[in-house]
Amino acid sequence: MFNKEYSIIFNTNGGKNIDNIKCKSKKDIPALPECVKSGYKFIGWFLDEGLEKEFNLEKMPKSDLVLYAKWEGISIEEFNKEINFFTKSANILQNLQNDYIDVPNFKDNVKKEEKPAKKKKSTKATTKKASTKKKSTKTSASKKENKELENVIEEDKELVSEDILNEELVNEVETIDEVSNEQESINEDNQVKEEETSTEVSE
Repeated sequence: MFNKEYSIIFNTNGGKNIDNIKCKSKKDIPALPECVKSGYKFIGWFLDEGLEKEFNLEKMPKSDLVLYAKWEGISIEEFNKEINFFTKSANILQNLQNDYIDVPNFKDNVKKEEKPAKKKKSTKATTKKASTKKKSTKTSASKKENKELENVIEEDKELVSEDILNEELVNEVETIDEVSNEQESINEDNQVKEEETSTEVSE
């Protein structure tokens, strides 16, 4: 014959509600949950409303069980400690929620946070590429400028050479002219002398 299943019902006496627990008769009773009530300390579960018979059963009886929570008021100091504890816990939870969008999926959020790091590497590579390209462009421009400068220098050299050559030609022509003029002057002087000599002989 199968053991029948019964319920353990929790009367929290003003504390936070707790769902019923199912358990078969003659089976071990599972660990009972603790209850929470603001401003009170949880003492334990009792079998009667007068809170005199403390629950100490190990096996489930052949009937439903109703358990009653017993409370003890705490001092103002203890109450403040409790408030501070919950406030700190709330702040910690809030900080976690600010750092991670979904606290239960902590690992997924960590992975999400790691993704931008890969982008940074990619950005660095792109920047390096752009920098190399920029340097290459600068080098090309510099080479072009050097080539143009060389061409200008060559043209200037040619012009200077032409100027020097022209100046030499002019000087040579002037020298020839001077020599020619001197020769003509000498010839004229010689002719005059010959005429004078001829005249004297005739007389």
